[in-house]
Amino acid sequence: MTLDIENDEAGVMPGERIGINYTLSNATDATVVTASSDGNYTVRVEKASTSQGKIIVTAPKIYTDGYVNVMVSDGAGYSFIRVINFYESEISFPNGYQYSIATEGGELNIPLSTNVSSSDSWITVEDIETKAAMQSRNLKITVAQNNNNYARTGKIRLTYANSDGINDPEDMIFEGKANFANYFTIQLPLQDNDRDYPLDCYVDWGDGVVEHITTNNPSHAYEGLEMGKTFTIKVSGKVPKLGGCTNIQAVKQWGNTGLRSMNYAFEDCTTLQSIPDDTSGAFAEITSFYRSFSRCTGLTTIPGGLFSNCANMTTFGRSPSFPTLWL
Repeated sequence: MTLDIENDEAGVMPGERIGINYTLSNATDATVVTASSDGNYTVRVEKASTSQGKIIVTAPKIYTDGYVNVMVSDGAGYSFIRVINFYESEISFPNGYQYSIATEGGELNIPLSTNVSSSDSWITVEDIETKAAMQSRNLKITVAQNNNNYARTGKIRLTYANSDGINDPEDMIFEGKANFANYFTIQLPLQDNDRDYPLDCYVDWGDGVVEHITTNNPSHAYEGLEMGKTFTIKVSGKVPKLGGCTNIQAVKQWGNTGLRSMNYAFEDCTTLQSIPDDTSGAFAEITSFYRSFSRCTGLTTIPGGLFSNCANMTTFGRSPSFPTLWL
């Protein structure tokens, strides 16, 4: 078995999901690949073909080192196990944290291992070489000439981004646009539902920032943007209730976050344009959609499978003084 990681080790962040591609030699239709974990990590195998597939691993929300076992069986009694070890990702700066350059500008090479962005227009950052995953990445920094009579100081913001494109079916996923009109800030309608059902989740804001959320209606300001940009935002954990009035453009996936109430959900959210079917049983415990989506003037269609799993539903309604979209 060949894995697309070095030395059967991988660095991960708390709560991160990664996909490890595998390739088998001399595999047949009888070959089976299975995986198990140490109990802290979750793991599943996605088979793409007889000889190829992906091992999906999710790290715990509260980080701890760990491992998963991958077993390959040929269906005729022969099998072997590979152990993949996980450790926390780190950023290393072997040459320190501060760099200087002459007035006429020029280039710097800074070794580190992460994604990077800069909010200063006179600094250009470019990935020029990867020697080995998790060991050394060189970034070329190009600095424009300083035509002023004072020294400039610029900051480069380092952000972590999981770019493997894996979505956990349990996550609630939103799409929102940060722009000048909303001060480059996106708010989510996440709320608790009385003391018995507190809000307790993790939000990946899509720019490398992941937050532990326990207070209602969290928001996030995106730094370094000069123009509007759309972000995919993932929520995992417990979200008992969805409230109203946010600047979310779309719900991409309802997930399964323990929803107990949809009363007033997205009320007055005029930016909301689309919502999906409930394919995960997200609304299994919901009894009322009272005034949900009321005055969502941008939402013109309700998908046919939205209420497919609403076995306990008893109430659809709104105040008659609100003549727009209602259920």
